[in-house]
Amino acid sequence: MSDDSELTPEPTRDVLRVMANPFRARAYDALLIFGDMTARKLATLTSISEASLNLHMRELQRISFVAPLNPDAPVRQRIWHAVPGGVRLGELSETEDYTPEARAWLRSTLQAESQVLQEWIDRAREWPTEWRRAVERYDYVMTALTVEQLTQLSADLNAVGQKWLSISKQQDAEGREDTRAAFVVTHAVPYPVAFDDAAS
Repeated sequence: MSDDSELTPEPTRDVLRVMANPFRARAYDALLIFGDMTARKLATLTSISEASLNLHMRELQRISFVAPLNPDAPVRQRIWHAVPGGVRLGELSETEDYTPEARAWLRSTLQAESQVLQEWIDRAREWPTEWRRAVERYDYVMTALTVEQLTQLSADLNAVGQKWLSISKQQDAEGREDTRAAFVVTHAVPYPVAFDDAAS
């Protein structure tokens, strides 16, 4: 078994270029959410052809984001494991060193988030009523925040996310059968106009 104490490597331009591909990001996320599986099962889950997926898995393995649990097995029988961590842009965010590769990865990530939400709309009717009622969507345009307040808002949203992530991990470890994976996204950004034009 792979050691879950290991994390994906720090982001480089190569890592960001590889993960900017939406199919690779989708395959990696699916392994994180649903656990180890063969490429055939992963292809069915992600709606990616098995032949294409095998190529994507090779690239993900090259950058140490996935690893086969049985590397000596034939390709179609290999069971793939996602190395935890994902793309960690903290250092780049702090230095504001947004390379073209980082921007491409961010755009790809936003497109992937939108795709998940659109797929939920298409498949919601397949879910029980109580699950559909549990879904919420909020968006707010806050017309007057300071940079300190926006920073605090981001920290508050992260704290809520971390709380429920911890609960989710505990329930996953306990093997609760009444749970399902949930997709939660938060963004808090200045409204995208020129800085001087945004002045009240």
